[in-house]
Amino acid sequence: MKNKLFPLAFLCFLFFQGNAQSLNEISKVVAADRAASDNFGCAVALHDYMIVGALFEDEDANGGNMVAAAGSAYIYERSGFSGAWTQVQKVVASDRSSIDQFGTTVATHGNYAMVGAPNNGKDASGGGNLYRAGSVYVFERAANGTWSETQKIVASDRSASDKFGNSISIYGDYAVIGCTQEGEDANGGAPLQRSGSAYIFERNASGTWVEVQKIVASDRAQGDEFGQSVSIHGNYALIGASYDHKDENGGAVLDDAGSAYLFERDGNGTWNQVQKLVAADRGMMDRFGYSVAINNDFAMIGSHFDDEDENGGNTISNSGSVYMFKNNGNGTWTQAQKLVASDREVDERIGFSVTMSGNLAIAGSQWGDHDQTGGNMLVNAGSSYIFELDGNGVWNETIKMTASDRDANDLFGTTVAVSGYQIVVGAYNEAEDDNGGNTQTGAGSAYIFEYSNAPPVSVNEPTFLPAFNVFPNPTAEQLSIDLGEVVPEVRVFVNSVDGRLVSEEQFMQEQVLSLNIAAIPGVYLVRVVTPDGKMKTVRVVKQ
Repeated sequence: MKNKLFPLAFLCFLFFQGNAQSLNEISKVVAADRAASDNFGCAVALHDYMIVGALFEDEDANGGNMVAAAGSAYIYERSGFSGAWTQVQKVVASDRSSIDQFGTTVATHGNYAMVGAPNNGKDASGGGNLYRAGSVYVFERAANGTWSETQKIVASDRSASDKFGNSISIYGDYAVIGCTQEGEDANGGAPLQRSGSAYIFERNASGTWVEVQKIVASDRAQGDEFGQSVSIHGNYALIGASYDHKDENGGAVLDDAGSAYLFERDGNGTWNQVQKLVAADRGMMDRFGYSVAINNDFAMIGSHFDDEDENGGNTISNSGSVYMFKNNGNGTWTQAQKLVASDREVDERIGFSVTMSGNLAIAGSQWGDHDQTGGNMLVNAGSSYIFELDGNGVWNETIKMTASDRDANDLFGTTVAVSGYQIVVGAYNEAEDDNGGNTQTGAGSAYIFEYSNAPPVSVNEPTFLPAFNVFPNPTAEQLSIDLGEVVPEVRVFVNSVDGRLVSEEQFMQEQVLSLNIAAIPGVYLVRVVTPDGKMKTVRVVKQ
């Protein structure tokens, strides 16, 4: 099964080498029915599509039926490689009610999107009200491009004030949902107030998302708020507990130092805690684990109240930091690097939000005051920092991002998302529309950035599947790519030798891929990419 891709920029990201490219703000997006205090941009997610939350928005999908702070989310699609991102739909909860704050969290992967409403009190059927128990709504994209609510998810052991849905992450057929205020253990007993939990859901053969496991920290304690942040990728789930006091061994108490817990899915489908991660230079009130991201062999953990630089010195109060942990190959994750802003300052709080994709990592700093040059101070305008993984396995800061129309208290960097070659940054307190006018305080916006001027591709990547084969080569019309095994998802990009994108396709659950290249002249490059960033490029000659 194959389908055309919308975010063609994915390919260009894979060509990124050092600072050979520039980063451009390609668009600013706002809600079509924006209004003051909607807080559009409080949550963003980006994969094949983009979704933006607006937790205080009041109107339904048609712009009527006002319900105070019921919340909403907006879905955007992109047309073609250089096309603009366009709002295609506004979604709201089927059982929306006052102060639900639907849109507080969002996640998307493939044709699915999830939206959290942590203040919603109703159960999956829209009844059984429990004050702020929390819920998550599942939306699916149909073949005609319409997104429809297909399911409402709640915790199997839901209770009042749990705030299920305060964090969400999706990858493939799995989703992990945080519930910081929940108090029981995995079996529904041993209550500890606000110890926190997370729930793993799996999409079954009929397309229904089913709760398969509740997970908690092995050393859970009152007030830890396990589930503050969540991220899932492959067989790993990473859960933040930013109020946890204990080190990786359950001792060395430091108030609110924070931690993160790594769970791995075994061959039986059970998710087991395999490691607890803490900062090597952990300190009181650092809030390590407030934000987390996991991708391939790296785990990224924000600590936005940390004070020290990458060497553990040069104290600057609440400047913030981000820690990179790496899987060493035998199942143990170790701290590989601590990242701080090059222009760190008091109360900048880098690491409030984090995201990763391939060789890019983004850290948000919504309280940053200065522009890219370190000047033009605007209080809490906000900024975000890009770190790139080099060939030696080192993460280096390459670019600081700020909004083109930045202003005081915009809070740019509240949330960040990256997919391939594009980055989206939320600024939920920003006031102007996409043309810089029509001021509405706190309406909110999101900014989309993209790299440009990619250098020509290389054909020197190692084969990522042992039996990979391309035939016939040369060929006149039909090209076959044998992956050697059935692969859940791959993307195939065809480029001219100077790097110009000619075509792209996505294949799902296939081993032998078929491309018609009859209209493509001369020599060209075919690149096959998996979602985790592994790739193979082959030079093909057209007869």
